[in-house]
Amino acid sequence: KAGYTVSVCDIREAALEPFRAKGVATCTRAVDLAHADLVIVMVGNDGEVAQVTAGPGGLLTGIDPDRAPLVAIMSSVLPQTIADAAQALATKNAVVIDAPVSGGPVRAAEATMSIMAAGSDEVFAKMKPVFDALGRPIFRCGPVGSAAGVKIVNNILGVANMLLMNEAAHLA
Repeated sequence: KAGYTVSVCDIREAALEPFRAKGVATCTRAVDLAHADLVIVMVGNDGEVAQVTAGPGGLLTGIDPDRAPLVAIMSSVLPQTIADAAQALATKNAVVIDAPVSGGPVRAAEATMSIMAAGSDEVFAKMKPVFDALGRPIFRCGPVGSAAGVKIVNNILGVANMLLMNEAAHLA
């Protein structure tokens, strides 16, 4: 909707069908996106981030070091996972911003997810127009890995608040 040319990658064919129906290019292997200007990684867990970035058939295996993409890891994962991916991708000149999101599917559809972004100011500036299209507010969090830590704290506070609200409702 923001005017970007987008390709979508997922190992599940069924997940790709809605995108194909809209004429969006799709693939099932991350390596097929290694030529992109910007790659957004948004998967379910730490193992999937490692697989998509540096595993067999992952992004790293197809990167041309002379034309490496910017990589935004937007999954909620451990800071060490971000650091490992950034280190692996740097061997082929790809740079990483970690930028986990908060807000769920409704806010994603409305492009109002909160984005916590960490990494160099120069790389962030290049990615910011895409982040602006995905959500607001955007919170800058320091060096790569910091946003992942902030997201963990955010999740802890969210769960604690839910538990306290449940206890308060029960007490009331």
